Amino acid sequence: MSAAHSSRAHSCRALLLGRVAYGESDLVVTLLTEPLGRVSALARGARRSSKRFAGALEPMHTLRVSLDERPRADLAVLREAALDRPRSKLVADLESLQAAGKALSWLRRATPPRTPEPEAWDAALRFLDLLDRDPGRQQERLVTFGMQLLEAFGWGLDLGRCVR
Repeated sequence: MSAAHSSRAHSCRALLLGRVAYGESDLVVTLLTEPLGRVSALARGARRSSKRFAGALEPMHTLRVSLDERPRADLAVLREAALDRPRSKLVADLESLQAAGKALSWLRRATPPRTPEPEAWDAALRFLDLLDRDPGRQQERLVTFGMQLLEAFGWGLDLGRCVR
């Protein structure tokens, strides 16, 4: 097989931004990965496999994933996923869970496919870690995260110029 037709394997950290059932046992997952940006991947057998995914395909946690990317394919293939950084306090608090869900929704809509966004990635991890470490003031923290995302994507507000 020539290099132009071979797949590329990636092992990286990721956040689960969404998942949709596909067929009897598969999932199509949307991931925000550190090196690849937003990627959609087919997780074969994910709804019944306890070995390869071990309950890891849940939002809010940082995952360690193994992906295969094929040239000109819309979907990567998710080979494995495991929890890299669980956030058990966050998922136990309804207000924190709602704020984190809103933040992940923003990331899903704002990040372009297959474009690394290191500032958005770092801001998301800081936001989720803060909600996990210290539940409270979720709305204030969500607004701050939203402003950080705007800045990361080049849409930040320059209030000094607005006043002029």
